[in-house]
Parts: sequence; structure tokens; C-alpha cells
Amino acid sequence: MRKLGIAAQIAMTARFAWERGPGRLTAERDRFSDVRRVLFRAYGGTEFYRAKFDAAGVHPRDVRTWQDFQNVPVTTKDELVAAGEAAIVRAETGKAHVSRSSGSSGQVLDVHGSDTNWIKDSLIGVEAYRRHLGLRIGDRQLYANTSEYPYRSIGGLGYRVAYFENLRPVGELADRLLRDRPQVLLVYPSIAAELRETLRALNPLPALGLRAVITHSEQSSQAFRDELAAFFDCPVQDEYATEELGRLALQCRHGTYHLVEAQSHCEILDQDTGAPAAPGEPGEIVGTNLVNTTMPMIRYRQNDIGAIGSTTCPCGAPRGRTLDQLLGRRNSFFTLPGGTRIASGRLLDWTYHLILSERLDIAQFQLVQTALDRVVLLVVAGPGYRPERDADVVRASFRHLLSDRVTVDVENVPHIRRTAAGKHLPIRSELPMSSAQPA
Repeated sequence: MRKLGIAAQIAMTARFAWERGPGRLTAERDRFSDVRRVLFRAYGGTEFYRAKFDAAGVHPRDVRTWQDFQNVPVTTKDELVAAGEAAIVRAETGKAHVSRSSGSSGQVLDVHGSDTNWIKDSLIGVEAYRRHLGLRIGDRQLYANTSEYPYRSIGGLGYRVAYFENLRPVGELADRLLRDRPQVLLVYPSIAAELRETLRALNPLPALGLRAVITHSEQSSQAFRDELAAFFDCPVQDEYATEELGRLALQCRHGTYHLVEAQSHCEILDQDTGAPAAPGEPGEIVGTNLVNTTMPMIRYRQNDIGAIGSTTCPCGAPRGRTLDQLLGRRNSFFTLPGGTRIASGRLLDWTYHLILSERLDIAQFQLVQTALDRVVLLVVAGPGYRPERDADVVRASFRHLLSDRVTVDVENVPHIRRTAAGKHLPIRSELPMSSAQPA
């Protein structure tokens, strides 16, 4: 991804100063005016959305309330991939920064965003981290990912970000951590686990000086993050973000996922009817990106399952919407004989609890559904793992969750393959979506 130019960096610094005063980008307010702005931009600037809205009989001027917004059709990744440049605002074609969604759904989408998009993204991120992590202007962040931000700081003055390509050996990340001494580490959960084992081999382990670790891009359990927090001696908080919609939610120190309303407007839709789910009920996460007006994402189907609530959190954040459940990818649900479906989040928690409660020496795992009646647990074993005894424990445990109608096999493997983006998928279904639906 290309870097922000000098003019854009000056604009970022000026906007940062403005937002510290009368600016309203991250202010607590109703976001409907932002949604309408994106609708008009998409309709007037892209062939894709104009045709899509016209076919649905919807014009942005008719969307005057949140209820009206329900008439706007949802958008899928398949549609955007097929549309190509027709989904990009004409005036921005060829000038934008390009990031790439990881393709864990099996499809890769190039996401285009302007300088303004990234300036707003950076300011929203800083405010979210200040509020929920206590990020300070002098704190240095080390960002381990497959693609870097197009900037390294705000005005060269603060909130500095260094990049580490996470496809490189984890030993290099450990060296970088010990050399640069950042205050905040942003990292995939699976890479954080590998980093922990690498650092444990050091004797004695030097003080790391981390004030916070942010896990991102992969699903992880709270119990796992608590273990990481004990090792790194700092809070470990999870961020739910996507290339298409940006930051959707960030955990505070109390474990609550606060929606980042300035970045995207989130909805929960019933998986069967497409109607809004009842408050607190899980459904498909659909989002409208309020920042990216170069390649609009309007009512975009994220293919994740979750539930939204509202709470007053002990962290002191203003009462607002929260992500009360994050159950994982729709295509990672397991479907049992008879049609019962189990969310990947429940499967992940069950597996991790089993490893902790039975003290199984398992360095890494992947739970894979290969057929309606067969599940395989791939295990990278530690030195204390006892294959015969521990495999029996695993099978007995999953029999309670999955029923006797499902065969559970345990296979020892030397390593578990990552995706092209370097992600580890702890829960995976090989069933096609149509086969995974109840009959």
C-alpha cells in the first residue's frame, strides 16, 4: 500500500488538532446524517450502486429515517468482486490506496480508500485506543499484520506505528519487540501464542514494558486472552475489524466490546428472513462504512454472526451499543445430523476449556468438520501430550457437545497451515454452505 503524501500528512495533523477542539468526527451522536451522505455518494458516483438501488426502487432522497434505511438492499462480497471498478466512485478510480481482504471466505476483494478515508480511520482509531486502552500520545505501537498502514505517525509528533510483516518468523518479531520496546502490540492471537513460547525460552525473560496487547483478525476466546495477559503482564484486548468495514468493535479493560460507531453503522439481521433481529438476538452482522466514500460499503454482509445490545459499562464510556456476542463466521458453523447448528465461537470456547481443564499439552489445534457426521481435531502436540489417553479425553468431551451421531477423530500433525494472509483458523467447516443448512 502506498504511503500518505506530504499534503495528506499535513491534512491529517490539521484534522487531528481540529478534532481535539470543535471537531465532531468521533463525537457521541446519531450517525444517520453520515449514512445518508454515503448513500448519495454511492448513488451519484458509482454505476454499481445506482443500478442496484434503481432495481430495488430506492433513491437516497427517500431514505429519511432509520426505518427507511431498511429498504436499502444488502450488498455481498460476490457482488463487489463482480462489479470491479463499477463499485468505485468514478472520480477516485486509480487514485486510491488499495488493501486486500484476506479471503477467508474463499474470495479476495481489493478495497479502495482515499487519503481522506485513511485520515479519518487513523483519528477514529486513536480516539478508540485512547478511550479503551488509555493510549498516550508518546506511546509506540508495533503492528504485526500482512499489510501496513499508509502512515507511521500523526504529524511525526505522536501515536507512532511501526510495522512487522507477520508472515516472517516469529523469532524476528520477538527480536523486534525486545529491541524497539513498544508500549502497544497489535497481533494475531495465534502469533501471540507463538511469541509467548519463543519468549519463554529466554532465560531470564526480560521485562517487556508493554502497556497493552490488541488481538485482531482471528477468533480467540476470553480464557485464551486472559492467559496471554498473565504472561505479557498487561491487558490483552480484542479488536473486531475487517478490511471492508474498518474497526467495528473494541474491547475495553472490562471485556465489553464497544461498537466504534464513528467508523461503521452495524445492524444484526435474521439469517433466514433478512429482517432486523430482535435486540440481543444473534444474527448476521451487516455494516455500512461511514468513512470510506471511495468504495462504499452499504449494508455489507460481513458473513459473521453476532448480537448487539446496549449497556452502561464500568469502564465509564457513555452508554451505547455493544457487541454482546461474536459467534464467528457463518461458514464456520458446524451442522449436525438433524440440522442442529453450533457456532464457531462455542466450538472454540469448548475446545479451549477442554485443553485448560484437562491440562492437555496441545500447542495448537484446528477443529474441522469434514462431513455431517465427522469432525477431526488436528493437534500440534507438546512434549507432555499422551496420544492415546488424551485422544480418548477429547472424544469423550466432544461426544457431549456433538452427540453420539458424530465421529470425532484426533490427528497429530507437525504444523497447521495458515491462510495466504498468515491467519490461523481454529474452527473450519469443509461443508458447502448449502449442505450445512438444516433440511
